[in-house]
Amino acid sequence: MSLVLPGAGQAYAGGGRSARFFLFSEGALWSWNIGFRLLARARDNTFQGFAAAHAGVRPEGKGARYFDDVASYKSIYIRNSAARYLDGPNADLLPETPENSWEWDSEASMRRFQKLRSASTSARRDALLCVGGLVLNRFAGAIHAASLARSRSLSALLVPDLRGGWAFAVSGAF
Repeated sequence: MSLVLPGAGQAYAGGGRSARFFLFSEGALWSWNIGFRLLARARDNTFQGFAAAHAGVRPEGKGARYFDDVASYKSIYIRNSAARYLDGPNADLLPETPENSWEWDSEASMRRFQKLRSASTSARRDALLCVGGLVLNRFAGAIHAASLARSRSLSALLVPDLRGGWAFAVSGAF
């Protein structure tokens, strides 16, 4: 049950307090995940707008690889020159069209862009860590619910022994 809805197994086994803990953890992790994803999207818009203002980038339809190049090279011309030098005739050149072109107005602007882009990447990574937390919460909840159910169905009794004295009996339902 706790694999589907964390805390449900604990509630079923009579562990109300732990049920609330696992359910609250699930809600918090989902909230953080959504928050980090929204933050990443806002930061994407920020770094793309910054690149448009300071390097002449046209961000529409551009992917991560394009922005890797924008972060790494002062202009499209320097990027293509480096590709020609490193890869020779097999170089993967970007077309030097107005849609692809950029040229940073200063080194400081380029460094600021790199920091803005890094902040966006960090928010996206944090959202992914929340997904890992959600998976971990479900498995931990399931293991805890199974343990709780098992401990609730065990009973220990002190019973008289036929040979005289007392015997300790443990019984459980599985």
